Amino acid sequence: MTLQCGMGTSCYFRGYLDKCQNSGLGFSRDFPMPTRPTFGSKLAHWADMSSPKRGDPVYIIDDEREVRRSLHFFLSTIGLVSWPFASAQDFLDNLVALEPAPILLDIRMPGADGLALMSEMRNRGINWPIIITSAHGDIQLVVKAVKLGAIEFLEKPFAWEALDTCLQSAFAQLAQRKHSFAARNAARSAFALLSRRETEVINVLMRGIPNKTAAHVLALSVRTVEMHRANALAKLTVKSIAEVIRMAHTAEMCTINNRVYEPPYA
Repeated sequence: MTLQCGMGTSCYFRGYLDKCQNSGLGFSRDFPMPTRPTFGSKLAHWADMSSPKRGDPVYIIDDEREVRRSLHFFLSTIGLVSWPFASAQDFLDNLVALEPAPILLDIRMPGADGLALMSEMRNRGINWPIIITSAHGDIQLVVKAVKLGAIEFLEKPFAWEALDTCLQSAFAQLAQRKHSFAARNAARSAFALLSRRETEVINVLMRGIPNKTAAHVLALSVRTVEMHRANALAKLTVKSIAEVIRMAHTAEMCTINNRVYEPPYA
């Protein structure tokens, strides 16, 4: 996606609102919040989110109204849907209605600032790509923001080309995270198909223990262990324990279905 505003590629954040209004492309005094997104409406996008698509959301969190309006107008000209928030609390109050999307976050705001919001999002396990925007290029703030997960820091005034690059990176990260999330859930769903005994057998075999030793550990016959092993591999549609270990890694599970079998001599 190449950002174009119709007034040349050297448009900067400062004064951009005035330039747009002078060009006759002005906008209303206020702008409505977009319709609440639904998961179903975005299924087609999830398959390929490496680049922004028309209608994709971007969240703007900034206490300056003119900043929100300027970014809102610009993003709308390239087909992106902006969700403006005047404060960190305003964003958190609406979080339940939001889907994963890039965030343009002002780092210094009254009340809870950008760093406080990032810390709260981390505590809630929300890992959406955040682009920090600020007129204060304090290196300490930048370091703190990066440690909290910011993918980029844009110092105002910034070139729209820089925002373009950041958004490309943000949407690429969303695509990768979505892919990883889907793969994790698929692996977990496959492991959920295993019976309790199959799970116990697989957990023991994943330690590199041969069938004969696993039979002793589980107080089963070797043939029974082999049967459960074969059934488990068939359900998981894999051919080896090594592939099961890779699936468990994808599923982010150190043990299958949280069932840990400790041998009597452990």
